[in-house]
Amino acid sequence: MGALTVYLAARDVLQATGVLQPDYEVAERETYHFRAEDGSVFMVHAGGLFSSAKREYVEGPRKGQMEKITDAEVDQHRKQAEAEFGKYIPGSLFKEPRFIPGKQRSSLPLIVYKYGIAHEAGWIDEKGVHHYKNPRPLPI
Repeated sequence: MGALTVYLAARDVLQATGVLQPDYEVAERETYHFRAEDGSVFMVHAGGLFSSAKREYVEGPRKGQMEKITDAEVDQHRKQAEAEFGKYIPGSLFKEPRFIPGKQRSSLPLIVYKYGIAHEAGWIDEKGVHHYKNPRPLPI
C-alpha cells in the first residue's frame, strides 16, 4: 500500500510541475463507415493474429455480408478516414498529444472525470492541448 501512495503522490507532483502529462481522455474513437459504389455502407475490421481483415456491410443491397480484404485495402480506408476526419497522435511521457485536422473535424474534445461525471475540459488540435477555464459537464 505504501508503494501505491508514493507512486500516486509522485505522479501528482510531476503532473503539477508539467513533467508528466495530466490524466484525461480524448474522445477520438470513432467507427468509420464507407460507401461502396452500389450504395452499400460498410465498416472495415482490421485483421488480427488469427483473423483476416474484412468489410462488413451494414446498410444497402449487401447488408449483412462480409468479405475479406487485403492489408493494403485496410490501409487505404484508414488513410481515407484520416483525410476526412483527422488523425490523433497520442502523446508520450514528456510530449503532449496532437490532432492533425481532417476535412470535417479540426479538433477533438478533451474529457476529464469529476466525481464520476464526464466533463469537456478543452480540446486537442494541431498545436496540442488546450484547456477551458471551467470544464463543462457533458450531457447524459
